[in-house]
Amino acid sequence: MEKTKNIWGFTSNFLKIILLSLILVGCSVTGLHDTSNLSVDNTTYHYTITTAQDLAALSGKAIVGNILFANDIDMRGVYFVGIRVFSGIINGNGKTIKNLNIVAPGHIGPAGDAGLVREVPTNSTTEIKNLTIDSGSSIKGQFIGAFISRNDGTVTLTGLTNKAIIDGCASGGLIAHNVGTITINNSANYGAMTGDNSAGGLLASDVGTSTINNSVNYGTIVSYYAGGIVGSSVTETIINNTINYGNITSEYASGGMIGTSFTDTIINNSANYGIVDGSYLIGGMIGWVMGSGTRQIIHSYSYQAQKLVGSIFGESIELIITASYYLAGTTGVGFGGDPLTADEFKNQASFVGWDFNTIWKMGDLYPVLK
Repeated sequence: MEKTKNIWGFTSNFLKIILLSLILVGCSVTGLHDTSNLSVDNTTYHYTITTAQDLAALSGKAIVGNILFANDIDMRGVYFVGIRVFSGIINGNGKTIKNLNIVAPGHIGPAGDAGLVREVPTNSTTEIKNLTIDSGSSIKGQFIGAFISRNDGTVTLTGLTNKAIIDGCASGGLIAHNVGTITINNSANYGAMTGDNSAGGLLASDVGTSTINNSVNYGTIVSYYAGGIVGSSVTETIINNTINYGNITSEYASGGMIGTSFTDTIINNSANYGIVDGSYLIGGMIGWVMGSGTRQIIHSYSYQAQKLVGSIFGESIELIITASYYLAGTTGVGFGGDPLTADEFKNQASFVGWDFNTIWKMGDLYPVLK
């Protein structure tokens, strides 16, 4: 499949108008179990997913409404290209989608997007929560996110787990491309991913506003502009209490938390344990910091046992580092932060000003989040 090299492509205004028009007139969807406006936890659900066929009935459709998963769903052999446009709530209800295999229906533009939801439109609000996409699943295309390909609206993702393999031009464990506002809470990615232009354990490219809290990436990443949490941050990205364990392989502009930061970025109370392997602009926390804005790393660290990269950043125009550390002897091609020996990492007194009452506690080798 030929993949475009433009990671900044947006859905055309003309197409957005068409899609929004379809939403506003209430596109009908058949084949779903009618919940008769079932209410759960004070939320009215318009569709319930009890079988693979129920989920397949949403494929390629524009949906406004709330969806409730009633069962685990096995999508083996079932055709599904993702909900084309969605606004509302998807409540996974603690359920799992198994054997979900999506290939984007086209090569460029919206046709190249793939994920459970392909687009969240402008001026809309969407929440996806308490849902797992299991191993044995794979998603391929251009802008690839397990749960959302592109967001132009306001999105909250909570309690999500992805184990699917992600392969695209811009690949994110949860979401590929954010133009709007997104908040990610208490979520995890285990799926391995590859990206031609950008890849992030949770989010591939952010040109809107994103806040990531209490989340983790375990998946390996191979891409340019690769980050254990976010691939590239163009506008405002805030990461709190978040961990990366995934190893990253990239020739250019990659970091344990963020690959490239162009403007406002804050990493707070977070840690990287993944090996970042590359030759240029490689850092234990951020690969390349450029442009202008507020960029801070606060009470965070990178801990790596192999001598590849262990320091804080690869190259920086302006970056404020506060009480943040890296394992001494692992500074192959990175800079910044204060080195600590393995023994010093075991000593709470080494971490000046850190909150060991509510955020951190000492583990056997280093501080860990509570």
